[in-house]
Amino acid sequence: MIKKLFFITTIILFWSACQKPDLEPIPVVYNYSYFPVDSGTWREFEVTNIVIDKPSNVFDTTHYYLLEKWVGLIVSASNDSMMRLERFTKIEQNQSWNILSVWQSGIINHEAIQVEENIRYLKLDFPVQLNKAWNGNKYNRFDTLNQYNYKIKTINEPYSLNILLFDSVLTVVQKEKLTAIDKIYFEEKYALGVGLIEKQQTDIYTGKDDYDPTVPIEERITKGIIYHQKLIGYGNK
Repeated sequence: MIKKLFFITTIILFWSACQKPDLEPIPVVYNYSYFPVDSGTWREFEVTNIVIDKPSNVFDTTHYYLLEKWVGLIVSASNDSMMRLERFTKIEQNQSWNILSVWQSGIINHEAIQVEENIRYLKLDFPVQLNKAWNGNKYNRFDTLNQYNYKIKTINEPYSLNILLFDSVLTVVQKEKLTAIDKIYFEEKYALGVGLIEKQQTDIYTGKDDYDPTVPIEERITKGIIYHQKLIGYGNK
C-alpha cells in the first residue's frame, strides 16, 4: 500500500512539474523612431554628387546643402495620411534656401513610406531586425525583375558622422552588385530618434576601352554617378 501511494504521489509530482505556466508573449518592439515624421522636425545635409560620362567628356562634381522640413499632415493620392516634406537647397552656407521639391513621408501599416518625385518607396519594414529583407519597390514599377531587395545590414550600432555621434544606427543596403565592369551600391543609414543621417549611391560602369582588371573599378569609370548625402544638423521647430 505504501509503495502504491508513493508511486501515485511521484506520478502527480512529475505531472505537476511538466505543466509549465502560460508564458506571456514577448512584446514586439517596432522602433518607429528610426523613421520620425513629426511636424516641425528638420534635417540639414551636405551633398556631393559626381557625374561621369567619359565619352562625352563630362566630369562634373557638385557640392550643395539640402534642408528637409516636415510641415504638417496631408492626404496623399492613395488617400493615406502623410507628412508633407519640403526640401530646399543652396550652394553656400551663407545663402538663402531655395525650394527644390515637396515629398511625402509616413508610417502606414508598419511600413515607412516615402513618396519621392511621385514615386512611392518602402524605406523600412517594421519591426526592424538584423538581416530582414523586403521589396522596397513594391509600390512602384522599378525593379520589376526583383533584382534587389532592401536588407538591414547592421542595427542598433553606435556611429559617428563628423562631429555628430549616434547611439543606435541601422544600415539598409538597397542595391548591391559588383562585377569586373560595373558596381552598384545604394545604402541608407537611420539613427534612432533622428531618421535618415546618411545616404550613398554608387552606380558606375567601365567600357571596353577602359577595362583593366588590375585597376579598381572606381579608378576606371567610363560612365556613372557617385552620390553622398551626410547629416550636418537636425532639430525641431
